Amino acid sequence: MANITIIEDDVSLARALEEKLRHEGFGVAVMLWGETQLDFLKATHPDAVLLDLKLHDHSGLEILAAIRQHVQFKNLPVVVLSNLSGEEIQKEAAELGVSAYLPKSETTLEEVVAAIRNALAHTALKP
Repeated sequence: MANITIIEDDVSLARALEEKLRHEGFGVAVMLWGETQLDFLKATHPDAVLLDLKLHDHSGLEILAAIRQHVQFKNLPVVVLSNLSGEEIQKEAAELGVSAYLPKSETTLEEVVAAIRNALAHTALKP
C-alpha cells in the first residue's frame, strides 16, 4: 500500500481527500498546519505528497522547495492541488518537479486519485 501525505489547510477538503484515498486503498496522513513539514514527512514516510500551495501559515512553494532540497525527498512525487493558477506559479512548481498541477475548483476527487496513481506509477508503488 502506498502512503500519501496530504498538506492542506482546508479541514473539510483534507478530510474528503483522506476518506477518498483510504477508500482507494492508500495509507494517508494529513497535515493541516502548524507543524514542521519536513519533520512531519520524515515521521510519515510518504510515497507521495498532495500539496496545497496557499496555506494559512506557509507558502506551498516554499514547502515544495524545502522538500526538494532534502536528499530523502528529492525525488518524492508531489501532486499540487491548488486554487493558485497563475502561469508564474505553475512554472515555478514545474521547475521544482511536481508530478501534476491540479486546479482545486476544477478537479474531482477521482481526478486527484488518478494523478496520484500516475505519479506513483513512475516509482512502481501502487496500492
